[in-house]
Amino acid sequence: MRFHRGEYFEVYENEQKQTVTVVLFVPSNTVVCEAFEALRKSSNNNLDAGWMNSPLSRTVAVNNRFVGIAKCGDGDEYNFETGYKLARLRAIRAYAKEKARIARKVVEYFEEAANRLENMADYLDDSVETITEEIEKF
Repeated sequence: MRFHRGEYFEVYENEQKQTVTVVLFVPSNTVVCEAFEALRKSSNNNLDAGWMNSPLSRTVAVNNRFVGIAKCGDGDEYNFETGYKLARLRAIRAYAKEKARIARKVVEYFEEAANRLENMADYLDDSVETITEEIEKF
């Protein structure tokens, strides 16, 4: 099964173990872009995609393989379609969790950058004060 951005599912059935496994493959850049887009939509500021060229985009490990497993319980009748739907939903849930993790990393990155900028601004203010005091001595 293929989607519009390169995602696809692989389905494995083990009738003997009454198990259906669905593996969702998503290109890594799609995971990151969708996480960032969700973050941008949920915030009221004008974030741009400039962070994609930042060190963050090169340091965050991105999972692009998401597995969902459905196993028939004791006393249940095995049904491939039901197992497939459940396993597929579990794989999609794992994908959503990964996007949330990446979004949290982006937020952390911006918060750290804001703190660094604030520290630089404080340093510059202190420097200007020191220079002004030295000039006034003359």
